[in-house]
Amino acid sequence: MVINFGLEGLAKIRKQFPDITLLADLKIMDVAAYEVNQAVKYGADYIGTHTGYDLQAKGETPFEIFALIKENVKNTKTAIAGGIKLANLEEVKQADPDLLIVGGGISTTDDPTKVAEEFKAAKHVFVYGGGRSGLGLKGFAMRLVQMGKTAYVVGETTTPAITNADLLIVASASGTTQGTVNIAKEAQRVGAKIWLWSTNDESPLAQIANQISILPGKSKNMVNDQRSSKQPMGSLFEQSVWLFGDAVTLAYMQANGITEQFMKDRHANLE
Repeated sequence: MVINFGLEGLAKIRKQFPDITLLADLKIMDVAAYEVNQAVKYGADYIGTHTGYDLQAKGETPFEIFALIKENVKNTKTAIAGGIKLANLEEVKQADPDLLIVGGGISTTDDPTKVAEEFKAAKHVFVYGGGRSGLGLKGFAMRLVQMGKTAYVVGETTTPAITNADLLIVASASGTTQGTVNIAKEAQRVGAKIWLWSTNDESPLAQIANQISILPGKSKNMVNDQRSSKQPMGSLFEQSVWLFGDAVTLAYMQANGITEQFMKDRHANLE
């Protein structure tokens, strides 16, 4: 009954909003062919796989089943969900879905929620990272400003002095980059809190950080080392910086009742 009549809502949504994207999230274990055909009939745009928490607990992931879907579905976009997290980012990239759905990977992670309170307490948030990692943190600083925080990028001409009421976030895969270490030491000297995003928790930066978040990837110095990623140098870590920043953004929004409209109202208008 749910399939036969519930999907009529899709048809009404499609008729009212012909240009939006529709994803039908259906249980199709028993009569898969019938239910998929019904979903497409009523206007769903994607077909995909979702690995439930019970299967995740047994160590299963959506990638094997998704590969079968990708192999056989030719005329419809594909989606993947269930067990998607930073730790399997490389497998996600190899799977190459048209739509990626992340739920528990954000809502159940410990670090973002834990640090959300530090964000709230910090008077100002400073961010710093070298090269591509720094670009990821610049994007994160933009989101902080849109959420109502005062954020600065270290090295910009308008960045003021850091104080003991502030938070410094640094991204360094190796945790040994001398310039980044020097900046963190100066922040430590004045009493600011330091949050390190890295792949190494035994580095000079890790020794002075108040909070450490270990992200997937390797440093640029680990050339031809494929233990963490086949991508060159620090690519996976740099991608992780961006995704982790978005995860922290969502956690802070949820913890403080911040809406997307609030952020949109603070979006730059001189562009």
